[in-house]
Amino acid sequence: MNIIDNIDRIIQDGVFCYRALCRDNNFLAGAGAFEMYMSNNIKNYAKTIKGLDQYAISKFGESFEVIPRFLIENSGLNVNEVIANLNSKNLTDNLCGLDLKVFK
Repeated sequence: MNIIDNIDRIIQDGVFCYRALCRDNNFLAGAGAFEMYMSNNIKNYAKTIKGLDQYAISKFGESFEVIPRFLIENSGLNVNEVIANLNSKNLTDNLCGLDLKVFK
Protein backbone atom coordinates (compact mmCIF):
# COMPACT_ATOMS: atom_id res chain seq x y z
CA MET A 1 0.00 0.00 0.00
CA ASN A 2 2.92 2.32 0.75
CA ILE A 3 4.35 1.82 -2.75
CA ILE A 4 0.98 2.66 -4.33
CA ASP A 5 0.76 5.84 -2.22
CA ASN A 6 4.25 6.86 -3.35
CA ILE A 7 3.41 6.23 -7.00
CA ASP A 8 0.23 8.29 -6.62
CA ARG A 9 2.20 11.16 -5.08
CA ILE A 10 4.82 11.04 -7.85
CA ILE A 11 2.13 11.17 -10.54
CA GLN A 12 0.40 14.07 -8.80
CA ASP A 13 3.73 15.96 -8.56
CA GLY A 14 4.32 15.44 -12.28
CA VAL A 15 0.82 16.63 -13.17
CA PHE A 16 1.17 19.72 -10.95
CA CYS A 17 4.57 20.50 -12.47
CA TYR A 18 3.16 20.24 -15.99
CA ARG A 19 0.19 22.40 -15.04
CA ALA A 20 2.50 25.03 -13.56
CA LEU A 21 4.61 24.95 -16.74
CA CYS A 22 1.53 25.55 -18.87
CA ARG A 23 0.50 28.54 -16.78
CA ASP A 24 3.93 30.17 -16.42
CA ASN A 25 7.04 28.84 -18.12
CA ASN A 26 9.53 30.50 -15.76
CA PHE A 27 11.54 28.00 -13.76
CA LEU A 28 14.35 28.35 -11.29
CA ALA A 29 17.54 26.57 -12.30
CA GLY A 30 18.02 23.46 -10.17
CA ALA A 31 20.71 20.95 -9.25
CA GLY A 32 22.67 23.44 -7.18
CA ALA A 33 22.85 26.18 -9.84
CA PHE A 34 20.89 28.77 -7.85
CA GLU A 35 22.75 27.99 -4.63
CA MET A 36 26.16 28.34 -6.28
CA TYR A 37 25.04 31.58 -7.95
CA MET A 38 23.97 33.01 -4.60
CA SER A 39 27.15 31.77 -2.93
CA ASN A 40 29.38 33.41 -5.54
CA ASN A 41 27.50 36.71 -5.46
CA ILE A 42 27.46 36.95 -1.67
CA LYS A 43 31.16 36.07 -1.43
CA ASN A 44 31.95 38.71 -4.08
CA TYR A 45 29.90 41.24 -2.12
CA ALA A 46 31.82 40.33 1.03
CA LYS A 47 35.05 41.38 -0.69
CA THR A 48 33.71 44.94 -0.93
CA ILE A 49 33.01 45.18 2.82
CA LYS A 50 35.73 46.30 5.21
CA GLY A 51 36.12 45.09 8.77
CA LEU A 52 35.01 41.96 10.56
CA ASP A 53 31.63 41.92 8.86
CA GLN A 54 33.41 40.76 5.71
CA TYR A 55 34.11 37.35 7.26
CA ALA A 56 30.56 36.85 8.46
CA ILE A 57 29.13 37.74 5.05
CA SER A 58 31.62 35.45 3.32
CA LYS A 59 30.71 32.52 5.58
CA PHE A 60 27.02 33.19 4.95
CA GLY A 61 27.78 32.94 1.23
CA GLU A 62 29.57 29.64 1.78
CA SER A 63 26.51 28.28 3.58
CA PHE A 64 24.64 28.20 0.26
CA GLU A 65 27.05 25.48 -0.91
CA VAL A 66 25.39 22.97 1.44
CA ILE A 67 22.76 21.81 -1.08
CA PRO A 68 25.23 21.07 -3.91
CA ARG A 69 27.54 19.35 -1.40
CA PHE A 70 24.73 17.05 -0.24
CA LEU A 71 23.81 16.23 -3.83
CA ILE A 72 27.43 15.39 -4.63
CA GLU A 73 27.98 13.36 -1.45
CA ASN A 74 24.79 11.36 -2.00
CA SER A 75 25.86 10.53 -5.55
CA GLY A 76 29.18 9.12 -4.31
CA LEU A 77 31.45 11.58 -6.13
CA ASN A 78 34.52 13.45 -4.91
CA VAL A 79 32.99 16.49 -3.23
CA ASN A 80 36.00 18.82 -3.39
CA GLU A 81 36.69 18.17 -7.07
CA VAL A 82 33.10 18.48 -8.27
CA ILE A 83 32.28 21.54 -6.12
CA ALA A 84 35.37 23.32 -7.46
CA ASN A 85 34.34 22.54 -11.06
CA LEU A 86 30.76 23.64 -10.38
CA ASN A 87 31.97 26.84 -8.74
CA SER A 88 34.23 27.77 -11.66
CA LYS A 89 31.62 26.93 -14.31
CA ASN A 90 28.95 28.84 -12.41
CA LEU A 91 31.04 32.01 -12.57
CA THR A 92 30.59 32.12 -16.36
CA ASP A 93 27.16 30.47 -16.66
CA ASN A 94 24.87 31.05 -13.67
CA LEU A 95 22.47 28.34 -14.88
CA CYS A 96 25.14 25.65 -14.63
CA GLY A 97 24.15 22.96 -12.13
CA LEU A 98 25.00 19.33 -11.46
CA ASP A 99 24.31 16.71 -14.10
CA LEU A 100 24.91 13.48 -12.19
CA LYS A 101 24.18 11.32 -15.24
CA VAL A 102 27.46 12.52 -16.75
CA PHE A 103 29.47 11.11 -13.86
CA LYS A 104 27.88 7.65 -13.86
